[in-house]
Amino acid sequence: MLIPKKKKQIILKPLNYKKLKTQLKSLVSQYRYKHCLRTAQMAKRLARIFKVNEQKAYLAGILHDCARDLTARELLAEAKKYKIKLTKILIKNPILLHGTIGSYWLKSKFKINDKQIAKAIAHHIVGNKQMSKLE
Repeated sequence: MLIPKKKKQIILKPLNYKKLKTQLKSLVSQYRYKHCLRTAQMAKRLARIFKVNEQKAYLAGILHDCARDLTARELLAEAKKYKIKLTKILIKNPILLHGTIGSYWLKSKFKINDKQIAKAIAHHIVGNKQMSKLE
């Protein structure tokens, strides 16, 4: 009988979660901060069920709305800064940019360089054709 190999959990470099939470608190309202904490906990539970890296799911969950409280003007300015292609829909509805901007902030503000987490944050609003389990 073949025994399937157990998937290894890839552990990211140690993070200072207290610092990460303090940074997040400085970017969002108290309401949004609590929402992000709840999302992170649920993402971690779901990751365990679906056998996805729990640390990555937690980070994607806690940071998914890090840019959500920006104004429309600020979102458009950040999009310009990161050279994000703006469609008519995005110009009319800048709030849709908060996931993409959050994915850029993952590296620039939070110093986390992980493409899977970045994609999960970027795609949490409208999805993507070929989303991973993490997304």
